[in-house]
Amino acid sequence: MNTLYNRFLFKFFPLRLVKRYTSKAARRMYFIREYEIANNQLYKTEFHRKHKGVIREEIRREYDKATETRDAAQQRLNAEAQKEDGDKTLKESLQKTIEVKTKEISQFKEQVDQLDAEVNGYTEAIESIRTIMPLLLEEIEK
Repeated sequence: MNTLYNRFLFKFFPLRLVKRYTSKAARRMYFIREYEIANNQLYKTEFHRKHKGVIREEIRREYDKATETRDAAQQRLNAEAQKEDGDKTLKESLQKTIEVKTKEISQFKEQVDQLDAEVNGYTEAIESIRTIMPLLLEEIEK
């Protein structure tokens, strides 16, 4: 129905159609829509930030577990090195375990740093959206 009315206005009263879309109400509706969009972006960004935080914590737990395993293997290796008749195969396996865990720890550290950067980016985006919201409300109230 509205499109039919717009066609009628376009054909017979084009100035009224232009006035309809350039009026104060049309401007206000535009800013109301922009406010809704900003609000939805805020919700979405907060969700993504929370989700990345959960992933970060899971990786941090794995990082802590790998660090503990490496430290335990290092202590066991030191204890075996102090013995006079230490088992060489045990020393080799402990050395390999330490090397593998050190690589895993470096990978976990990189992942945690990357996720921290993403969380900081989401935080900055939330702050920028929150600074825009009062400006949009101000334009709506005019």
